[in-house]
Amino acid sequence: MKNKMIRAFFLLIVFLIQFPVYAGIDTWTSVGPSGQRVLSLAIDPTDPNKLYAGTSGGGVFFTTNSGTNWTPSTTQPTNLVITSLVIDPSSPNKLYAATSGGGIFFSTNSGVSWSPSTTQPANLYVSCLAIDPISPNKLYAGTSGGGIFFTTNAAVNWSPSTTQPSSLIITALIIDPTAPDKLYAATISSGIFFTTNAAVNWSPSTTQPTSHNVNALALDPTSSHKIYAVTTDGGIFFTTNSGVNWTPSTTQPTSSLLSSLVLDPSSPNKLYAGAGDVGIFFTTNSSVDWSSLAIQPASSSISFLFLDSHYYLPTLYASTAGNFLYSFQPSGCGNHVIESTLNETCDDGNITSGDGCNAACHIESGFGGSGGTSGTGGSGGAGSPSEIPVDSSSGCSLMPYAF
Repeated sequence: MKNKMIRAFFLLIVFLIQFPVYAGIDTWTSVGPSGQRVLSLAIDPTDPNKLYAGTSGGGVFFTTNSGTNWTPSTTQPTNLVITSLVIDPSSPNKLYAATSGGGIFFSTNSGVSWSPSTTQPANLYVSCLAIDPISPNKLYAGTSGGGIFFTTNAAVNWSPSTTQPSSLIITALIIDPTAPDKLYAATISSGIFFTTNAAVNWSPSTTQPTSHNVNALALDPTSSHKIYAVTTDGGIFFTTNSGVNWTPSTTQPTSSLLSSLVLDPSSPNKLYAGAGDVGIFFTTNSSVDWSSLAIQPASSSISFLFLDSHYYLPTLYASTAGNFLYSFQPSGCGNHVIESTLNETCDDGNITSGDGCNAACHIESGFGGSGGTSGTGGSGGAGSPSEIPVDSSSGCSLMPYAF
């Protein structure tokens, strides 16, 4: 028994240091930068405590302590409305920022100072950026009315696509991580386009969602032929064959102001959609059905969503009207978002996913360097079961769920 208690205490300590200091489990926590409306976020892939926030009018801010303190960049992009931020996965001190009127900027010192690209896209209202995960010197930029541009030299020079939706408003760009030369672009009024040659040429999707006003896209990184699309007036659609056919969700969010969409890469059947009027919706069955999130931010007007899956419990960020940025870690305890895949047992014999994590329960979980089901041990084996402590204040396990 003593050995079990020591092991449980050790696992608890390991678990606690894996969480950002700001995130509240099943609670929305207000994080900075104070008084700024956040339009974009980027997180250092090697240090999740380092975040970058692009704001509407305040430029770029960064934090090195998980949002406890925020610092504005010393030299800001000329236009302070930052519509998109991306970070170089191989060199995280290098970032790129898109602006609504000032073109594209880059930083090589972790956001302290910024410089403009030498050759800018013809249309300086840049709405979105995407970076090649394999060859990060290749980036793509979508503009509002000026089409799509690409660079192969880390944003020093930009070139327009040869064949493209040049007069359309590009709202989103996503890259297929298994074939980075293949991208998808969302547009207002003309649906979805794709390229298979690194944005040199673009073609419209074979079939389109019924609504052609597409605001956001998400792609399943484990099955890249599965793509999801949020539309302004037609709800949410998904495809399982790379856009050949699109299917509307059976149960749709009750909003006509859907504007953002994020997928949890650690559990890709789970997605979140943000609406400008009634908050956040979620699905746990790959967009077939959507429900309203039980625990909502203080403001129901969502302008931006971002999901960080560095930790055992993913952290969801929501930017809302009123210049607030919130963070939230859904535990699955009572809000029915995370469905545990662990072998759960309970004194009453009938614990079920989402039943509130009865405090009398314990979870049998593998954990360790050579195996385990909680995501820390890779795929080496099942690991050995251990009793996991329960937080008596919330009735929830203090160890992570497996995804």
